[in-house]
Amino acid sequence: MSENISAIIHGHFYQPPRENPWTQKIPLQEDARPHHDWNERITAECYNPNTRSRVIDSQGKIISVVNNFAHFSFNIGPTLFSWLEQHHPDTYRRILEADRRSVERFDGHGNAIAQVYNHIILPLANQRDKLTQIRWGIREFQHRFKRKPEAIWLAETAINQDTIECLIDEGMQYVILAPTQAQRIRQLDGHGGWRDVSQNSIDTRQPYRLFSHQISAPSRRDTLRQESASFQRPMRSLTPFARFRERLSWPLRRRIRQRWQNLACLRQRQPVARREKTRRQYIDVFFYDGALAAEVSFQHLLRNAKNFAQRVRNAAGHGWSAPPLVHFATDGEVYGHHEAFADMCVAHAILHEFPSLDIKLTNYGHFLAQHPPTMEVDLKSGGQADEGTAWSCSHGVGRWYRNCGCQIGNMPGWTQQWRTPLRSGLDHLRDTLAEMFECYLGRLLRDPWKARDNYIECLLNPSPQTLNSFLARYQTHPLSDESQSLVLRCMEAQKYMMFAYTSCAWFFDDISGLEVRQNLRYAARAIQLMEDLFPRFVAHHPDQTRRDLLKNKRLEDVLTDELLQALSNIPGVGNGKDIYWKYIKPEVFTPEHAANHFLLEQLLERVYQAAFVQHAPAEIASAAHHEQQIYLYQVRCKNSLLSADCTLPFAQNNEMSLPHHLTQTDHYTQHIACSGMIEVYDTITRQQWHLLSIGFMRHSDQPVSYLKRLETPSDWDDFKALLLPYFSHQNGNSLDHFEQELQAHGFRQYGFHDLYWEDRERFFYRMVQPGVHRLETHLQAIYEDSRRFLAGLTALRVGIPEELRPPIEFALSYHLRRETEKLSSATHGLSPTRLSAELEELLRLSATHHIALDKTLLQQRLSETLDTYVNSLGTLIHLWASPQPLEEDALAFEQSLHCIQDIIRLLAKSREFGLSLNTTEAQNRTFEIFQENLLSFLSSYYQQPEIRVFRRYPELMSAYLSLLDHLNFNTTEYKTRLKS
Repeated sequence: MSENISAIIHGHFYQPPRENPWTQKIPLQEDARPHHDWNERITAECYNPNTRSRVIDSQGKIISVVNNFAHFSFNIGPTLFSWLEQHHPDTYRRILEADRRSVERFDGHGNAIAQVYNHIILPLANQRDKLTQIRWGIREFQHRFKRKPEAIWLAETAINQDTIECLIDEGMQYVILAPTQAQRIRQLDGHGGWRDVSQNSIDTRQPYRLFSHQISAPSRRDTLRQESASFQRPMRSLTPFARFRERLSWPLRRRIRQRWQNLACLRQRQPVARREKTRRQYIDVFFYDGALAAEVSFQHLLRNAKNFAQRVRNAAGHGWSAPPLVHFATDGEVYGHHEAFADMCVAHAILHEFPSLDIKLTNYGHFLAQHPPTMEVDLKSGGQADEGTAWSCSHGVGRWYRNCGCQIGNMPGWTQQWRTPLRSGLDHLRDTLAEMFECYLGRLLRDPWKARDNYIECLLNPSPQTLNSFLARYQTHPLSDESQSLVLRCMEAQKYMMFAYTSCAWFFDDISGLEVRQNLRYAARAIQLMEDLFPRFVAHHPDQTRRDLLKNKRLEDVLTDELLQALSNIPGVGNGKDIYWKYIKPEVFTPEHAANHFLLEQLLERVYQAAFVQHAPAEIASAAHHEQQIYLYQVRCKNSLLSADCTLPFAQNNEMSLPHHLTQTDHYTQHIACSGMIEVYDTITRQQWHLLSIGFMRHSDQPVSYLKRLETPSDWDDFKALLLPYFSHQNGNSLDHFEQELQAHGFRQYGFHDLYWEDRERFFYRMVQPGVHRLETHLQAIYEDSRRFLAGLTALRVGIPEELRPPIEFALSYHLRRETEKLSSATHGLSPTRLSAELEELLRLSATHHIALDKTLLQQRLSETLDTYVNSLGTLIHLWASPQPLEEDALAFEQSLHCIQDIIRLLAKSREFGLSLNTTEAQNRTFEIFQENLLSFLSSYYQQPEIRVFRRYPELMSAYLSLLDHLNFNTTEYKTRLKS
């Protein structure tokens, strides 16, 4: 019996894509507060902590910081990982670094595996989408981890025979499944019969081999008998070269053998044999320990590291003859998000508990290389027509297309009948878009579906060069700008159509859920990209029946007609079509919406320039610009009819409430206006539109714009002719009459209500700046009076009258915020050793008179300052530890000591004034600096004192350990080692 037990903790780290398809940003999600959205919240609670998880002692001091990803087996959803790369690059970097270390530690087998791209339930997808999802997942993994994955995580572990064949064809070596998905097992060598394990009785402590159904049982065993025997030969009996060869995967062995044969042919001047693609005939399967996974996920096993480690040890059982593997798979979000501080429990177990119980963490690829399967397995078919099975549905994969009974809330009377029409509607839309894809691209691209598989390159690097290379690779002939745009539109529509199948939409209990709405947003974007091509597609469709079916329909009707049957369980919500029209359709961001955004921005800058620019922040009070990136659109003013100081005169309308800063005469009201032609360019699909536009103020400071697409060259002349009479001061028509004229000529009205919510907030803030400035002046005067009043109270040792406490607290809190905003973590001239005199006085007044101030912003800014200086300290110490000339070395050393002292003083000052700083990042970074630059010197310091970096090492080390003390680290061990 082996002394060590192998264990694997697999985390499925995943969030559905949450970005608005038009803004490419995640909108504010109120239920994720205090964070902006759920990605941010879960990153703060799970993803980031697991890259730097603390191990603490009994006094609550930090002993060490562990990157759990270096010990987990894990997959990260591609859409989540791309978001992490953009918004949390340090967390992203640490995850990649963890995998690199695991590759070194486990003989080339990394901890990370791939994932199907956007979490589609593969058994319910058509064959093309199955392959694209797998290929995109593999390519995305290669792009980030710089190696080919050995396995791929299946969404919800959903699998059927078609999916198995796809995985084998794409070269995946193993897959992780739930024990409930196994049907029967038998010996791999063919001895003995099948044994039923369908009642969750499979032994999860070993891997199994799953064969392709495209080969017969006898032939598959004959084919693999030699391979199996070769794997099991004692390594000690082989030569060194043979032992190296045995560690290679079979595909790699075949490639090496083929290259040697080709070289031999070249030496003999013989023709090189064509390389035959050898199809792997099986995939190996790990069935995770279901009971252990359930205890981790739902029974709070991760609240005690000792109990957790003992449970893992007990799962190995007793009396095993072969090396056992204890492994379980859970949602990665268990480790910190679903179970608070679970990451710390795992880190403590990794560092202390597992070694004491002879538990050795490994990963699946490494274990499989050392212990290939001896058993064969068949999976459950999952119902009719090889429906498939999954880990979170006891009815096959019913949870993602029918009312199978699986739900979350167990609400009385609720059903999930809506699941079927939702999937049916998306299926109809997918198939229609697929027909259009082939129709329009069949003559433009050599292989449109292969091109779609490789469109992932454009998603990974959406640069013009990548797009041009992609088009050049697959085009049948040089494409015009219009044809290039058509190709990109079709590719984007296919991407968003697959996004519309993200599994979360069917997982929960009602069609009104946020997950369903997000999928429908993606479907709406796919529709928007293709809707103007739909009438032509229908008119030229070769099938008369199909043509008659689609005639007089819009493309979105293909989806929404089915959604009529998707009834919500919530009274008053209606059906899926109601949800689409109420929540989804208004969010569709068209070129007109981008032009309206651009026009209102121009208008407000002109109207409020005099009152606003003087007092607004620099980034908001910019001068009027003629070109602007508005989400996925590039917008610019192509032709302007009215200059910046031009006005439109209209007869007085008594119903109008006129802003005081607009000019009024006896008969006319002067309305500052913007007008001309606006060009809108889609930066992704390269589509281009030209819109006639005019914007002006109406009613009570309400900006409005009118827009119309330019269809013919004469439209521009007609537009100028329409506006000309209204530029004359002799014009007696009202503003209402002017708007009626615009509408009669085909212009559509837009305004604030057509902006996204977060933009409305920003625009409104711009409009009220003059009033805000007047209020600020008033509050400043109140503050000055309050400060003098409080000084007198302090001198007399008299308390604040209760009736004056609220206004005084408000005035001081406002001034505290104003002074805090002057601080900047990016200002290197800011010394952390002291606060401004104003801030210190405010904090002392609040402490003396027990005034409750809102210190949130001040604490945030000082925390950012702390992080900035810790990063600067890291640069200085790295410079000191590098081989530099003596003068630079001495300078870096002195600067490092001063920086350490300044940071300690900042921490002390914060404690003095009762400020609670967020030291998490500072703790992580200081320990990282310590490990990478200082701790490595400790073991060799006394052996080689003549080395340059050791000359003043004790002084710097002692100062740095003092800093670690202030940041709540247990430094006893290091201080002892330094003195020894």
